[in-house]
Amino acid sequence: MSNKFTAYLSKSILNKLFGSVEFEVPNTLYLGLSTSSISDIGNITEPNTTYGYNRLAIANNPTNFPITINATKTNGVIFTFPMATSDWGVISDWFVSDAIVDGNILAYGKLKNKNNITEDITQTVIEGDILSFGSGSIIITLD
Repeated sequence: MSNKFTAYLSKSILNKLFGSVEFEVPNTLYLGLSTSSISDIGNITEPNTTYGYNRLAIANNPTNFPITINATKTNGVIFTFPMATSDWGVISDWFVSDAIVDGNILAYGKLKNKNNITEDITQTVIEGDILSFGSGSIIITLD
C-alpha cells in the first residue's frame, strides 16, 4: 500500500478545485500513530494518551514540508514524539490529521524500514522509548 491521501481529503480537494466548495488548509497538522492498519476512510487505533502518547503538532510550512518533487511530499525535519511513559503497543501506521483529537485523517502510510523504503515494518514502543521520524522518512504520494 502506498502512502496517500484519505478519501476525505481527496474529496475535499476535488470539491475545492471543481466547484469552489470551501476547504481550509490547516495551519497546524498533527502526526499520529496507529496500532492497526489505516484505510482510505481513515480508521485508526491510537495508543493510550495516559501513556505519554499525543498527536504531534507540526506547523504546516515549507521547512517541515518542503516543496513537492515528482508528486512526492516528504518531511523536511525530524519529527519526535515524547517518551512513552508506558507501553504504546505495536505501531504499524502513521497518519496526518487536522486536529489534535478526533478531526479528519488527511494522509497515512505504513512504517517503513529506513534502509528499504518498500518494506513495511512494525515498531513495538515500550516504556522509555522515543519514536522519531527522520527527515524524508514520511512520504506522501499522489497515485
